[in-house]
Amino acid sequence: MANPFHPPPHPSGYPPQQPAAYPPQPAPGNNKTLANVLIVVGVLLGLCCAGGATRVFFTVRDADNATREVSEAADGYLRDLLDGRYREAYARLCSQRQVEVGENGFAVAQSGQQMTSYSIVGRQVQDRHGVSTGSVQVAIIGMDGKMISDDLVLVREDGEWRVCS
Repeated sequence: MANPFHPPPHPSGYPPQQPAAYPPQPAPGNNKTLANVLIVVGVLLGLCCAGGATRVFFTVRDADNATREVSEAADGYLRDLLDGRYREAYARLCSQRQVEVGENGFAVAQSGQQMTSYSIVGRQVQDRHGVSTGSVQVAIIGMDGKMISDDLVLVREDGEWRVCS
């Protein structure tokens, strides 16, 4: 008699073969969603990189402009001294230095220290806590032919670089 709980044996002696189990297929459109996410991430990353490169470019350019302006201010000051234009050189001093020496005292002190030439050998600009300062290293040849090295310190006042030392 046949057992109602067990099916009859397969004629080959092996149980019937089960259909192969395949992983579920992604729903249509999932690959497009992934592609769209990757595109958005790529665009955002590209924008960040472009923004950083732009910032570096303008920072370097501004620093180069600032060092050029510091050098030009120091050159104008030294040229005024070299040509004996002490009033003009005095006007290139920072307000603190002008108060310390006074225009007449400055002219008297500078007329006794005549130079025959000068050259700017170095320059730099620093910005600390919103205060810009510059430093220009100069080689000055005096009337006696001796070379003197000096550092001029400049500060930014009223949008212009002024000599403060």
